[in-house]
Order: sequence, then structure tokens, then C-alpha cells
Amino acid sequence: MENPCLTFVTPTLLAGDRSLVNVIAHEISHSWTGNLVTNCNWEHFWLNEGFTVFLERKIIGRLNGDEDGFENTLTETVNSVFGPHHEFTKLIPKLEGDPEDAFSSVPYEKGSALLFTIESVVGDKERFEEFLKKYIAKYAYKSICTDTWKTELYDFFKDKEEDLNRIDWSKWLYEPGMPPKPKYDSTLMNACRELSVRWLSEQPPSDSIGFDKMSTAQKIATLTFIRSSGKFTSTKMPTITSLYKLDTTRNAEMKFSWLMMGLGTKWEPAILPALSFVLAVGRMKYAKPIYKNLFLWPLSRDRAIAQFKQQIPSMHPITASVIQKLLNETVDPSVSK
Repeated sequence: MENPCLTFVTPTLLAGDRSLVNVIAHEISHSWTGNLVTNCNWEHFWLNEGFTVFLERKIIGRLNGDEDGFENTLTETVNSVFGPHHEFTKLIPKLEGDPEDAFSSVPYEKGSALLFTIESVVGDKERFEEFLKKYIAKYAYKSICTDTWKTELYDFFKDKEEDLNRIDWSKWLYEPGMPPKPKYDSTLMNACRELSVRWLSEQPPSDSIGFDKMSTAQKIATLTFIRSSGKFTSTKMPTITSLYKLDTTRNAEMKFSWLMMGLGTKWEPAILPALSFVLAVGRMKYAKPIYKNLFLWPLSRDRAIAQFKQQIPSMHPITASVIQKLLNETVDPSVSK
């Protein structure tokens, strides 16, 4: 969690190879977007997180080369978590009820994608960065809404008004589902797709050469493609686990993807590592989806419920509340009490 001049981060970022440094870049960026300039209310949360993801990827792009061009997790969030017509997939949703229910990667990824699109439309990265500097300086120590930011954008790019008008603002800001797809550089992502397709075929890889040559971000993307396909089977879990040493990785993101693959394919050897992982790691990002899968699977349900009940006193209260609600929704109430 970011604070002015001081950031608290989870030990899961200590992968041993600096591969999760993007989170550090993200939290540092919050000193400007989110803390110095903040959103007027939670319906405009994307002004906080969308901008911060955009700056995070700018920083990582400088470190890794500008062809960092990774697509994001927006498709999975829109289609799998909420559904393409859900209110919470809007960039500016109407928030009623418990605000915790609306939390997802949508404002992060959809917001960042909009800024990437605008930068592409104006056609000048350096000038767009100058706009960001001016915007932050002008609205420092203030809380603003999207209309205020949009007015500032048009004022700065008066000579690009026609180009900006070609952006479907209504669709981006107020309509649910996927936005018009930005044209990311897909060079690195294509390698991830190609390897994932091989794993989904009848003749999966028999060595780790292609995987070993990838950056950590590419490895995580490859595993995400595989598990989100819905076509990966438990019969391949022993092979991919052994080849890529996924059961012993120190990278929490890779371990999480591996566990989700195992639980999603009903691979029994994934149950104990999954229970151990959520016992040791309390991040909602990991705990919620893993516990959900454990609750839904009859083979792991009783053990998961018993562990969760014992774990509640040591969990963050918000995480415990969210998982308890998840338990009530996925399991017969008489069982979960």
C-alpha cells in the first residue's frame, strides 16, 4: 500500500530475481496519481489506478525496452469475473451497495488502455508525457472527476481536437464490456500465445527451452493463457509442473497460476499446496480465487472450510469478510456455519 514517501509492500514481491519490480513502480507512481491528484469519489477510481498502471508500464518500458507491449487481464475480468454486460465493467460505474463488491482490475486495465489509446491518437509519446506532468502539477492536492480531466486533455491538445473526437468516449467511459481494442505491440505476447497453444494441443512440449528463454512476465502470461483457455486437462499437469518446476518457484504470481491451473482441472495434488499457499500468503488477490475453487470442489471443500475458520483470527478483516461471503455463496449455508 502506498503512502507519501513510504510504501508498504507484500513479501510475495521478493521473488529473488526482481521480476515483480513492476509492483514497486506502481506503488511509487501512486505518489503522484492517486495521492497527489486523486479521484473525487470511487466511481472515478480509474483516475487513480488507470493512470498509475499507465505510469507503471511507462517505467517498466524504460527498463525493458519500449516493446514491453503486454496486453492485460481485462478480458478475463470482463468475461469471467463479472460478465460483459455487468455494471462493474464500466470505467465509470454506478456504485450502489457494498463498494468491495465492485473491486476488480477493470479500472486498472481499462483505464490504462484508454490512456494508451489517447497517446496513440495524439501520436506523440513525449508530448503526452508533458500533458501528464502539467495535469498533475495543476491538480496537485485536489480531488477531481473524469469531466475535469477530459477538459484539461482537450485544452492541452487543442490542435488534436478532431483526433480526440474520433475516440468513442461514451463506449469507453459509460458502457460495459470490452472497450475498442488498443493496438498494443504484440511481439512478446505472440510467443506466449504460441507456447500456450502447444500445451493445448495433443503434442505438448517435451522440454523447457522455449519457456526458459522467456522473461518472467512472459512466463506468467503463458500460464495465464493456458489456464484461461478452459481446455487444459489434469493429465498434463504433472508434465508442465515437472518441466517448468512450478511447484518450487519462488515467484508468487507463477505459483498462483500453477495452483489455479491445478484446481481448475481438478488435479488432486494441487489441493495441499493450495491450502498451504493461502495459509502463508494473505493477499486478497490470491486468497479469494483459490479459496473459491477449493470451496466449489467437493474433494477439497471440507478441508478448505476448516482451514479458513481457523485462519480467520490472523487474516485481514476485509479479506476474511470477503471470503466468508464467498463461502456463503458457494456452499450450503448450513454447511458453512
